[in-house]
Amino acid sequence: MSEIGRLRALVSKVATREILDAAIETGRIQYKDLTKFASVSSINQRLRELENCKLIEHHIAREERREEWYTPTEQGKKFRDLLLEIEELDESLDI
Repeated sequence: MSEIGRLRALVSKVATREILDAAIETGRIQYKDLTKFASVSSINQRLRELENCKLIEHHIAREERREEWYTPTEQGKKFRDLLLEIEELDESLDI
């Protein structure tokens, strides 16, 4: 599937918006922060898809203890901004 097709498909999937919102609002999220948005399998799948589309980045630190987190990319921030614009447009159409 093309990158454009993957992004279009990602828009309507469970927890896409919530994960992006959380990552952008806090600057960094951990897996435990996401469990309120969807099931474990949905979260795992969505994180992989967001990472494959370069909308988030996965980080691992292995110092005293292992730490894992995700951060939004510039593309991820733009993608979320576009989603917000679409929502605003949709509300203004008042259909």
